[in-house]
Amino acid sequence: MKVLSILSVLLMIGCCLSYQTTIKHRISYKSQLFMSTINKPLNLPTTFIECSRQAAEVSRKAISNGEKLLEVEFPPLPLEYLEDSSSSARDISDANTRWALEFARVLSDLGNITIIYPDQAELDDAIKYVDLPGSTNPYPNVTLATIRADSIKNAMSLDQIFTSIFGATLGGTVVSIPNTKIYVAVISSAQELPDLEKLHLLEPEIPIVFFNLKLEFQRSDFGLPLFPSRDLHYRFLSKIKPAFLMRSRSFSTTLRRPPFVLNYSGLLFRNYPEKYQCILNTGNGKNKLCKLFDKRPTSAEFRDSLIEGLDMPGYPKDELKTRGLELWWEKDVAKELYSNW
Repeated sequence: MKVLSILSVLLMIGCCLSYQTTIKHRISYKSQLFMSTINKPLNLPTTFIECSRQAAEVSRKAISNGEKLLEVEFPPLPLEYLEDSSSSARDISDANTRWALEFARVLSDLGNITIIYPDQAELDDAIKYVDLPGSTNPYPNVTLATIRADSIKNAMSLDQIFTSIFGATLGGTVVSIPNTKIYVAVISSAQELPDLEKLHLLEPEIPIVFFNLKLEFQRSDFGLPLFPSRDLHYRFLSKIKPAFLMRSRSFSTTLRRPPFVLNYSGLLFRNYPEKYQCILNTGNGKNKLCKLFDKRPTSAEFRDSLIEGLDMPGYPKDELKTRGLELWWEKDVAKELYSNW
């Protein structure tokens, strides 16, 4: 049975957002993330627009403290829609463009904020979606661009043309965008993350915000055929500081006696420079702060923190706890060049 949580029981209207031709009506400023408001001490935003603006302000703090690589993650659309098999990748990409624009506008007083796309095709789709005067400059100090040059058009040999056709990781050129103060990277896949590393090497002093790239999910593919090696995490992704995280998870545990199956869910929340909060959904629109971590908890630590908050009379906590669920990037810490992540 599908778990109903504070993060998954969403306003039905949010799942039926009107996708018109203009950005102003594509996703409402007041679209609700949750059915109920969150307890004040948790400092959780309750709408998408609040997520974007809060993420921008904590990113400002992190950048002022010298951080150059930042992670921002929150659901760009209601979770009921994201978890639906009929959900459209195009709608998700458009939503990320929408919230990246709001994020960039909040920071535009710092200078030109460039929202970067992995290739020209994605950039063209974003421009079509935004549909505002100015094309690639829809707002003051906000630019839409791609860091990948047209590798086929600029190819100097047959080999370069061949490698350009078969993917960004094999060919093409990464270029910086002049006068950029902050890059906001959206939509990039695991195969395109090496381009962001190249950009960082080109301009190491210009901050890059990894905006809703789901890095936790991307890491899981590293080392597989046609994907980057795990070394990309060790040398680069481990350097990225989580500035704003709002990541929900649902779990199921098998018991030896009734109810036999225990379903529960929670949220890992981080608002830089605060601690990581493990928040349990206790049902009926309520939640409980279970534990705080100075460093991002592993998957097992997060799950066990939620279990500590469960009220299950007659079931020892140790019986419910998980064992051996750490992921490879959580175990291989000795290989990492940095510990920011």
